[in-house]
Amino acid sequence: MHRTEGAYNEDNLFVDGPPGTTIEAAWLNAVQEEIANVIEATGSSLLLEHTDTRTQLRDAINSLVVAAGISDAAYDEATWNGVTGIGPSKNAARDEFEKRANKKGPDVETKTDDYNITTADFGKSLRMNSALDKAFTMCSVGANEDGARITFVKLGAGRVTINAADVDYIQDSSAGGTIYSETDNATITLEYAHGTIKWVIISAVGIWTTT
Repeated sequence: MHRTEGAYNEDNLFVDGPPGTTIEAAWLNAVQEEIANVIEATGSSLLLEHTDTRTQLRDAINSLVVAAGISDAAYDEATWNGVTGIGPSKNAARDEFEKRANKKGPDVETKTDDYNITTADFGKSLRMNSALDKAFTMCSVGANEDGARITFVKLGAGRVTINAADVDYIQDSSAGGTIYSETDNATITLEYAHGTIKWVIISAVGIWTTT
């Protein structure tokens, strides 16, 4: 499939003009064959103009879904019953999608002792609830983690310190430095900017001090 390259297109999109984008045979044939290939992949033959039902593409997609083993089987969320050799049932996949779509915020985890961050924690909100001083230690990151975010929340009375990994910075800290808070209910959200090997502050509540 390709986008139109006809004369007078704008960024490979059709425009009304004037002058309007030229409708080229190459693009029309590409669209036709993309659709035809899906239908013919099910073993069906294309219809003629006088027999066209305008439902062949829909029917072909449904047929391919069934052939892939994705069923309408009921499932139990606790045991993930209904999982096929290919993937979860349509009901299971739908409910998982709805669950994620309805989430009100990031995953939240509460820690009570020093904790080493992993890349699996990116996107989460991590709470530290301790009467003693505790620390989060960031993991090594690179270009693949550019833009990663993580939120920290201080719940207990103890100081919460965030240690940078390697020679990374946290805002204006020293290389491999720290940022800490002793403020009750302090929160901070950091985003990794690989170009500067720095965790920058996106938002913060309370007093946070870098070292």
